[in-house]
Amino acid sequence: MIHAVEIREGTNRVRMLESEGCGLCKILSSTKAFLISANMRNDEMRCEVILPSRQTLRKLSSALKSYKGFRIISIVKRGRMLTERQEEVLLTAVRMGYFDFPRRIRTRELADMLGMSQASLTEILRRAVKKLVMEYYRDLMDGK
Repeated sequence: MIHAVEIREGTNRVRMLESEGCGLCKILSSTKAFLISANMRNDEMRCEVILPSRQTLRKLSSALKSYKGFRIISIVKRGRMLTERQEEVLLTAVRMGYFDFPRRIRTRELADMLGMSQASLTEILRRAVKKLVMEYYRDLMDGK
């Protein structure tokens, strides 16, 4: 397992550490959870994770109950971020290599495949990507 640890030293901001992997990382990877943040204070660790489903939450909770002091502090359910059309167009673009370097499919070809104009395709892609980027950087956008 590789852990990404942020260390602020001048311009160097991220260092990668290779390890056998901690118990938490093994449990998270077995449940397909995505670790957003983990903070240690004294003997307490607080983690923020994204889970694909309620079933994953139950599986993760069961696995972590063996840890002394484990508790879920809060659950935030977010609604669907993208429209069905945005999701369809974005996933098709990713699968067809639109975002690859070099691109495996051009805008015109992708638009034809999806039965829309190039202008509609680029508008849908830009709106979808903007929503995802804004959500990803939500804390920074809120001035935190």
